[in-house]
Amino acid sequence: MSSLRLPAGCQLRTSTPRSVKQLLLVMPRRLLWSACALLVLVIVQIYLGALVAGLRAGLIYNTWPLIDGSLIPSAASLLFDQPLWRNFFENALTVQFDHRMMAYGLCALALAHAIDAHRHGRGEPLATRAGFLAVALLAQAGIGVMTLTHGVPIEIALLHQALALAVLTGAALHAARTLSTPQLNRLAKMRPDGNIRSDVRDIA
Repeated sequence: MSSLRLPAGCQLRTSTPRSVKQLLLVMPRRLLWSACALLVLVIVQIYLGALVAGLRAGLIYNTWPLIDGSLIPSAASLLFDQPLWRNFFENALTVQFDHRMMAYGLCALALAHAIDAHRHGRGEPLATRAGFLAVALLAQAGIGVMTLTHGVPIEIALLHQALALAVLTGAALHAARTLSTPQLNRLAKMRPDGNIRSDVRDIA
């Protein structure tokens, strides 16, 4: 069996694609966790939105930023039903209040995640995806406010639901692609002999 021989003075070189420049970076674990948290919270938010629609809470409490005359309703109004857990599923005020608070939290987390991703790798796909997801969540929140203040017209309500599916798709793709990045990080730590470098560690 013959072996391939190169002429004297010649070296076999492999080119590194430009897209693999991420191998030089080690992704902070917080970016991975926050991307997954966004996906989970988007799913919870869609469920809360379904409760709001089912109870027609948007027709009962259709003011913003106040709800039932205040930013935070009284505990007596939020938790009047017994047993207490029923309020989170059958009390229209509590269900819509939860939906609003979750929207605020989602927007804040998405913005923080996008800023963090931008600082970690400006212009990288991770930062671009995080930015688009933050914009989509802000737009979804704005349409949600419009749905309330306009008395839940069917056109805006359908747009609100359609954009929710788009946000869910974007969050799922973002989380999936972010989860695949640690495989590249392992390659970034690998030495020519196949062992892992001990001087490169994940950033917490």
